[in-house]
Amino acid sequence: MKPRISKFWTTLLGFLFTIPFILTVMGSLAPYLPVSIFPMVQLIPPVLLGLGFVHIVFFILFVRRSFKWTLFAAVAIGLTVWVGSKEIRFSSPEATSSSAQIKIVSYNVAGFSFESDKVHKVSKILKEIDADVITLQEFRYHQLSQAHYALDQIAEAVDMPYYRFDHRPENLHGAATFSKYPILRVDTLFMERGEINTGILSTIGTPLGKMGVANIHLTSYRIGEKIREDKAWWPKVKSLFWHAQDVVKDQQHKVNQVLKKTKTYPYPLIIAGDLNSAPHSAIRQQFQNRFQDTFMEVGNGIGFSYPILGPYGLRIDYQFASQEWEIRSHEVFKADGSDHYPVVVCYGLMP
Repeated sequence: MKPRISKFWTTLLGFLFTIPFILTVMGSLAPYLPVSIFPMVQLIPPVLLGLGFVHIVFFILFVRRSFKWTLFAAVAIGLTVWVGSKEIRFSSPEATSSSAQIKIVSYNVAGFSFESDKVHKVSKILKEIDADVITLQEFRYHQLSQAHYALDQIAEAVDMPYYRFDHRPENLHGAATFSKYPILRVDTLFMERGEINTGILSTIGTPLGKMGVANIHLTSYRIGEKIREDKAWWPKVKSLFWHAQDVVKDQQHKVNQVLKKTKTYPYPLIIAGDLNSAPHSAIRQQFQNRFQDTFMEVGNGIGFSYPILGPYGLRIDYQFASQEWEIRSHEVFKADGSDHYPVVVCYGLMP
């Protein structure tokens, strides 16, 4: 009787293990699978670390019961370790020459949480960073007084005379770019009706010559809004499922536009912004295929820019650089002006 009971529990554990195992395999393959066919797979990478802990538990449960299932659990653990090792940097290369460089910051300010005090807090953070070019996403044209707005406040605080705020006419949110140097031209990469997410390419005249800085913000999931919908739990789950697929497809649509419109850009280019996508995903991989991911080149640690629980978070804010750039440093500036952290990168041009 006991062997039968033992076999039953082993079979049940194996069945329960199958679901996280399949999710882990699919999540590991996410960067290499087309979004048009497998949009939901792109949602798995952010939870791969959690799945890794699940596999460790199953490994312990299987180790005295079944060699076959223990082997599968070990493979699953190995996959999560492999993905993690690809995205974690344990050391940064030493800084190179001290010749001319430019510092660029990307920061999702979350609409300043609709609070005037947050505008002043963000201004202080940016002043402390002291960048040459600032790209802000989810920038809200916040009115601070009768004739004073967030745009003016930040420009004055960071002493940047050149700035642009680009948004759809019906929105108060959009992309803001500030520069110490003249903004010579601004082109739209994407600006969809009904969204605050925008993509803007600014051509800037700097001491290093003309360069492009793209300020992009891919479609947000806004899961909280879906959860708060007045629906029964099962319709709500189905709504979340289809909504998430639509978001990933919208992100891919914007990625296509960015890559197409920058393909023949004549100057050294930097793409900065919030992708709302994990590093081990097809969305980010498409930028990596053509540009340098600054964190992967010179970053250190996990590099997360969106804190979730204490020391753990997600890296969804990025800077990518064309091959003309020498990436000298990448820093995630820990500040509490938003639910994101600023990403600060220093560049020089290749000799």
